[in-house]
Amino acid sequence: MNFREKLQKLRKERGYSQEDLADVIGVSRQAVSKWESGTSYPETEKLIELSKLFSISLDEFLKEEKKEEKPVIDPIIEKQFLTFYKKFSIMISLGVFLCIMGLVATAFMEDIFKSDIPQIITLFSFFLVAVILFVYYGIEYSRYEKVEKLYKQKIKDKDLLTNTSKKFSLMMTLGVALCILGIVFGGVAGELTNANGFQALAFFGPISIALWIFIYCGMEHALYHPEAEKKNEPDTRIHGAIMLTATLIFILIGLLTNAWHPAWVVFPVGGILCAIVSVLTNEK
Repeated sequence: MNFREKLQKLRKERGYSQEDLADVIGVSRQAVSKWESGTSYPETEKLIELSKLFSISLDEFLKEEKKEEKPVIDPIIEKQFLTFYKKFSIMISLGVFLCIMGLVATAFMEDIFKSDIPQIITLFSFFLVAVILFVYYGIEYSRYEKVEKLYKQKIKDKDLLTNTSKKFSLMMTLGVALCILGIVFGGVAGELTNANGFQALAFFGPISIALWIFIYCGMEHALYHPEAEKKNEPDTRIHGAIMLTATLIFILIGLLTNAWHPAWVVFPVGGILCAIVSVLTNEK
């Protein structure tokens, strides 16, 4: 915004007509008209009077403000990024899903084999595939970090933002419902059968799907709502630390004492702790 644009804006904000301003400053209406059209420039004395009248410093009044440039992304690169980001979200979610299902497969191995070796091989096979997905797509993602920042600055489509918010709320509700079902199904399976595999499947099956939903939809929401991502970043790190600790405790108890079934309790406890963290941080 240049001087003439600022003058016109300030005059209108005060409710002055060109004639009103001319009377206050002691010039003709034509002079004010020329200032605002850019055909002439006020004398130093009049500039000082204008700055006092509008309570603005001379430096701020005269300094030309550059219009904010909108981020520009090559359409082809933008399309490549959006295609990759969708695949990236799916694969990261799949990695977490495989980690949980690895626990289910390990429980089935416990029912079939008396030795711990098949259980260990099964568990770490699932974890290995998950780690490969995390590492590979994490490296690939680093190539698009700058493009992602530009894309987030560019998003202005209100309908798109509204639709993604509604989808996020709906899918989070579905995820919570699946977690509750997992606890219920796990309890029922524990009463009906002594098979660790079926108990694990009943408990972790719905929960693994819920985690897939949480991660995939959370990543999509973060892309279109970067302000929410920044606000929730501390919570995300704490939640990750809690669930990673729960997983390590579960594995250690299972391998050292072979008590895979009672050790499952660490996961609902971890979920409760995550919920408590979210409530406490949102109250601040």
